[in-house]
Amino acid sequence: MPTGTLTLAAETFMLVSWWKPILLMAPFIAWAWVISKVLDKHAMRFFLGREKWAFIHMCVATVALVMLALPIGGFVGFIAAFVGITVILGLDILLFAAITNKDSRVPEGSRLRFDMEAASAKREEKKAAKSMGSSELTIVGANKMTIPVPEKEAPEYAVRVAAEHLLIKGFNANASQIDFLPANESTYAASYLVDGVRQAGDPLPKGDAVQIIDFWKKCAGLDVSDRRRKLRGNISVTGTGMSGVDVKMVTSGSKSGMNMSMIFNPAQAVRRKPADLGLLDKQLEMLKEWANEAAGVVLLAAPSDNGRTTTMYSLLRLHDAYTSNIQIVELESEDQIEGIKQTEFDVGADGPDFATT
Repeated sequence: MPTGTLTLAAETFMLVSWWKPILLMAPFIAWAWVISKVLDKHAMRFFLGREKWAFIHMCVATVALVMLALPIGGFVGFIAAFVGITVILGLDILLFAAITNKDSRVPEGSRLRFDMEAASAKREEKKAAKSMGSSELTIVGANKMTIPVPEKEAPEYAVRVAAEHLLIKGFNANASQIDFLPANESTYAASYLVDGVRQAGDPLPKGDAVQIIDFWKKCAGLDVSDRRRKLRGNISVTGTGMSGVDVKMVTSGSKSGMNMSMIFNPAQAVRRKPADLGLLDKQLEMLKEWANEAAGVVLLAAPSDNGRTTTMYSLLRLHDAYTSNIQIVELESEDQIEGIKQTEFDVGADGPDFATT
């Protein structure tokens, strides 16, 4: 056999430069990073149709891959493919920003911008805020199990910190109740009930607020998917200055969005002796006389969140539960009263009404 017959078989050939595939992949990597870290989170935060935009992004990526597969040889073909891919993927990002920035659900301060200096400053602010913010509460859910704290790098961690901040701020302000309601189409606002007076809290984007409400609903064992009916649940929180504080969660839906109320120590809040209601001596004596009457009607009325339940429970305690048969019907029971039969009235429940039982 001639000695030179197998010489070519021992030689290897590289038909494509090693650096060309790496360079062609660079636009895809940069595009994927922007999609996953910025655009997808932006669409989820402001309810901009996350699935719809994900489908559009995948279609754009498919077009870019088709551009990559075009049979154009030589260095000119490589440059054309690189420029074409970069333009297609870049247009996808620019169109997303242009369309979503016009959406009324996105507040002015949260719109996407391509100012590199501003973006860098914002990243530094986020890093500083993230290093300062931390989970401060131990939360025991409705199942008597402690709610675990997510990893700091997880998106759920920021939601928990924001949710805790809302509760801690209300507790430190000596609020008896926190209400979290839609302020307009794109923002929510908290209000704190302190000694019967409302104090305004800081506004939050709707997307962030809904995540906070969903977090507390999960803790209280409520159905997160039910955004219409009035739901109630209870949790217990422990932290700096608070030990085993009972918090009652009440959520409901409306045309403008979900509402949430957080009531601190609901049972203790309605426990008042008749002498501690702030009545004059003559007024208190009159109430005691009414309690001893065996006939007649006493009408008790007050605006919501102005001590109506507390006053009613205190007046019921004026009766002698051992010599009187006292029964009350409530939409929602706030505390157990000794010697009194308390029945909750469920409007949607089937069966006979209270007039026939």
